[in-house]
Amino acid sequence: MTRHEISESFRRNVFSSLEKVPKERHEGSYGPAEESFNRIAILWEAYWKCKGVELHHTPTDVAMLMSLFKHAREIYKPNFENVLDGANYLCFAGGFEAATRIEKNSQKATEEEEVEVSEEEMEEW
Repeated sequence: MTRHEISESFRRNVFSSLEKVPKERHEGSYGPAEESFNRIAILWEAYWKCKGVELHHTPTDVAMLMSLFKHAREIYKPNFENVLDGANYLCFAGGFEAATRIEKNSQKATEEEEVEVSEEEMEEW
């Protein structure tokens, strides 16, 4: 197997593993992902405010920073779970950001109604 084939096989394995991670695994323990990440953002802001630093965090920021946390662990001690969790955090970040951008671009978005999103809008983002 070539280096390229090994790399592609690993990448496919990560994506396949991510698809198998049940949504309930996260939501059952922590509630809906974006709500959970928002709570973390609020707590991080409070922490930094007590230190005299004004920062605003979003659920996307939390997901990106948690991915970096997994990268730091991976640097110290390589482990497939670090890679899988880091990729999962990046997927959360991408999903939160896509939802935010689409919501901002939609004049009719409300909390009660779902917004129709075309494939082109998703590809644009």
